[in-house]
This record gives sequence, C-alpha cells and structure tokens, in this order.
Amino acid sequence: MLVVIDDKRSNLDQYRETFFALGVPVHSWRYTREDGNVAAFDPDASHALWLTLRPALETLQDQLGPDNYALPPATVRPGCP
Repeated sequence: MLVVIDDKRSNLDQYRETFFALGVPVHSWRYTREDGNVAAFDPDASHALWLTLRPALETLQDQLGPDNYALPPATVRPGCP
C-alpha cells in the first residue's frame, strides 16, 4: 500500500495511475493548507534571493568542505513554482 500526500492533484493522479497498473493500493490526499503560499510564489524573486545568498553559501562550502556542505549546481528551471 502506498500512502501519499501532495499539494497538486496532477501528482496524485500520476501516483494512482502508476501504482494501479502495478496492483498497489494507493491512499492519497491533496494538501490544501499552503495553496495561498503556492499561488503567491514568485520564481523571479526566489531566483534573485538565491543569487544574493549563493556567495555566502559558497564561502561556507569553501570553509567546511564539500563533504560537509555541498551546494547544488546552479540551475534555473523555467516556470518552477
């Protein structure tokens, strides 16, 4: 049995479709509490904040080493909400 909670109906539908084909029962719930925050998310503002913070995080990575603190590669995913 798979138990899943997600904020997007499309994700839940994909879980159900995939695991139904495998014969795995799925119990799913759509989490709605953060809908307002998700709707208000501004990917451009988030990216600008990341660009502001990244130099400080790179300094931490240099001091602590990548074994203890590894930054993800710089990527921008278009339309990433």
